[in-house]
Amino acid sequence: MNSAEKGRATINDVAAKAQVSKKTVSRVINNETNVKQETRERVQQAMSDLNYFPSLSARSLASKRSYLVAMLYFDLHAHYLHQLQSGLLDHFSTRGYSLLLHPCEGDNDTILQNLERKARYMNIDGFVLVPPLVHMSSLVSLLKQLDKPYVRIAPKEEHDGFSEVLCNDEQAAYELTQHLIQKGHRQIGFVKGAADCLAASKRYDGYLRALKTHHLPLDPTLVFEGDYDFTSGVAAGQHLLSLVRRPTAIFCSNDNMAAGVLNVAHAKGLSVPNQLALAGYDDSPLAQQIWPALTSVAQPGRKMAEVAANKLIDKIENIENAEYPQNIGCDIKYRASTQSELSLASLVEPA
Repeated sequence: MNSAEKGRATINDVAAKAQVSKKTVSRVINNETNVKQETRERVQQAMSDLNYFPSLSARSLASKRSYLVAMLYFDLHAHYLHQLQSGLLDHFSTRGYSLLLHPCEGDNDTILQNLERKARYMNIDGFVLVPPLVHMSSLVSLLKQLDKPYVRIAPKEEHDGFSEVLCNDEQAAYELTQHLIQKGHRQIGFVKGAADCLAASKRYDGYLRALKTHHLPLDPTLVFEGDYDFTSGVAAGQHLLSLVRRPTAIFCSNDNMAAGVLNVAHAKGLSVPNQLALAGYDDSPLAQQIWPALTSVAQPGRKMAEVAANKLIDKIENIENAEYPQNIGCDIKYRASTQSELSLASLVEPA
């Protein structure tokens, strides 16, 4: 009677059933690349048949890894971060790693002290940084000092092309601005995001490219400096909708600011979309909760999480020459807030 028949199966049982060596089973468990696909599938089938689960402690001793990675976050209630978290959990699990969620709270010194203590004590293999922590240079410097692999999602600048995951904000903003132009709009306002964010500048670049493509001049009075929150959206709406030649369409760099603009439009008695087309970015739940439902750009959160997870594990396991998309495409959700053709009536303030 073998151990599988007695109770819990062992790696020796898996090797015997798959007719391979114990070392080959270990290579499959550790997701090493130098295993033929047919052999890998045979070992995986044997593990499934025997209900075999490798011991994490044994794997850690053999590889000197913890198989634990951490996502560093500041505000997990943000819709975007929920998408990233669920995607990271799925893809790290697929490759045999566990994900630790590590909140970064307090001042910079407190954040760095807590992170260093946890990184050393728990022997965390690698880190995923998400906004706004990707902009914290002292945090990146600490990870380099600790010789810990990391990947940053949507940072404000690109370093080496392998430590970052970016989506194509510029192209999405271009396509959405073009959508407004094709609806007949020529006076298109733009509300910027936070000045220190790469995504914010890329979205503005896409807006500018669409204007240039359609030979429309940039009117600086139609551009407002926002800060990604509802309050700055209200300020943008109060400014833009009080202009003598007010915009007939406004594109906001996120949904929160678009909601602020919509609040002002309703207060002024403007009909959306008949007198004002309005678009946002992020496709947060808010986009479908407000009235009218908001046209918005859906960021590829789960795809970005997949790329981030695979990039980080490849760095941890020293896997080279893997190819990844540099800019992941976004999806535009066209809704009622822009679904009206421009007419002369839209240029007239209600009585």
